Amino acid sequence: LKRHLRIHTGEKPYQCDICQTRFTQSNSLKAHKLTHNIGDKPVFQCELCPTTCGRKTDLRIHVQKLHTSDKPLKCKRCGKSFPDRYSYKLHNKSHEGEKCYKCDLCPYASISARHLESHML
Repeated sequence: LKRHLRIHTGEKPYQCDICQTRFTQSNSLKAHKLTHNIGDKPVFQCELCPTTCGRKTDLRIHVQKLHTSDKPLKCKRCGKSFPDRYSYKLHNKSHEGEKCYKCDLCPYASISARHLESHML
């Protein structure tokens, strides 16, 4: 239940000590750490962000998933647009803990759209 609640609260207590990416679950962090170079393997550095990969294929997948977008991504909280997922994710961190979802009828505000929807019922 505690792990499930993190989906709604946005809490990410597990942080990579190499790139500072945060995760809701320890096993996700463990899997993520495998993407970083460990030992004497060659390192493939992303030219668009601090990410490093141990395999060229992993770097290619990283660039496709994080830095390539058919259309701009729009922030649901403030409406600002971003050209790729990396920029979008960086921007979203600026909203962490911010109660952006506000009730039009009273002073209630929440960090989650779902919480606001429940409040409105």
